[in-house]
Amino acid sequence: MQIRSADGDVIMPDKVKAQANVLFSGQPVTIKLISISNVQYITDPITGQWRVVRGVLNASTLTNPDTGIISLSSKLQNVTGPTRDSVNGIPCWRVNGLLAAKYLAFLTGGAVPAGTMLQTSVCAGQSDGLPYQLSLVGQAAKSDTSQTSRIFNISGYNEHTTISAPHI
Repeated sequence: MQIRSADGDVIMPDKVKAQANVLFSGQPVTIKLISISNVQYITDPITGQWRVVRGVLNASTLTNPDTGIISLSSKLQNVTGPTRDSVNGIPCWRVNGLLAAKYLAFLTGGAVPAGTMLQTSVCAGQSDGLPYQLSLVGQAAKSDTSQTSRIFNISGYNEHTTISAPHI
């Protein structure tokens, strides 16, 4: 299962709740995803019922300040910007650049040729510096093409939101 886009909430350091567009057996589907530490729950794309899965998205890997989504902007090369923008009404600074696909392997599984670069755009909050959107174009996974696009919208940083395991 490859995540193509997601929109959800994060509770640091290890909880994520999102609606995600994924490739499931080669077909694009929309699922709900909850990740608490190293346990993930997704809705089955056919039945809509929750099930426990492993290896889809480890929330602590996603939120890790050194290796997760938050750190990716520091790994950009050939950076341009910043320009003023907004994501979901939050004023942010958008920078563009190139990102080595290997840094996204924790989400995509990798398996792309060494040195593969992704066109990347990051929009970080003007007041808090947190990433609110990460957009990538290029081959980040084996089945991708040079035109494959992924967009990650991140919101709800440490706001009063509850993320708990679903009743299965």
